[in-house]
Amino acid sequence: MEKLKCKARIYGITIIQLNESYTSQRCLKYMSIDKTSRVHSELYICRE
Repeated sequence: MEKLKCKARIYGITIIQLNESYTSQRCLKYMSIDKTSRVHSELYICRE
């Protein structure tokens, strides 16, 4: 993980380390969890 963080810093990318729970139901911009936002297995639409 440290190597990835180092590479990300070089390219100006922020790494956010999250618990695996609810990752398929979480909006990464607002960090909100909404089960109804998962339209199907490949599409999540944030309602914020």
